[in-house]
Amino acid sequence: TPRNAREKAVADLQNGDAAVLVSTISAAGVGLTLTAASRIIFFEPILDVAAFRQAIGRAHRIGQKRSVAVAVLAAAGTHEHIALDLLTKRLTAEDECDQRVLKQRRLAKTFKLL
Repeated sequence: TPRNAREKAVADLQNGDAAVLVSTISAAGVGLTLTAASRIIFFEPILDVAAFRQAIGRAHRIGQKRSVAVAVLAAAGTHEHIALDLLTKRLTAEDECDQRVLKQRRLAKTFKLL
């Protein structure tokens, strides 16, 4: 999509002239701020955890005034379904690792205070 058309689509969503913006995950993760979004529906699972989180983060920017619901659609038995399963496992593993790191940091900070 040409840059001008992309900018117009985002502006239309932001100011209420459009109710829906259809975008790929990779496009949504680069240079878009979608604080008017209340729902995000992905229909092309991506295996890149960082790109997935970035795409979701575009709707959770400063200025967002409401909660945002995120859904990922994939038909059972398809390549997309397999990709979604892998993405879910990666996200879970990454979150568990983040929790362990945070716990270790809290413990280290506690012991430094003693």
